Amino acid sequence: MSSLGQHDAKAQKLMENSDEDEEAVRELDCEIKGMKKYSVLDSVFIIPERYNIIEPIGTGAYGLVVAAIDSEKQAEVEEEE
Repeated sequence: MSSLGQHDAKAQKLMENSDEDEEAVRELDCEIKGMKKYSVLDSVFIIPERYNIIEPIGTGAYGLVVAAIDSEKQAEVEEEE
């Protein structure tokens, strides 16, 4: 199975079982000032500190898509790996 197919299968399983969502998104140590680092379904996202990843929501043509909150605007956004 391709990497994209694996992500899609994992994302689908997590969307069906919300209890596992917490395990799907892990914040990692980030050594870049002003940035956060997350591991989501074996993909790494390095994003500005103002964003907090909530959950994986699926895959697209360019990779994994996750939902995030913009803490400055208090609005939900989507980020793509």
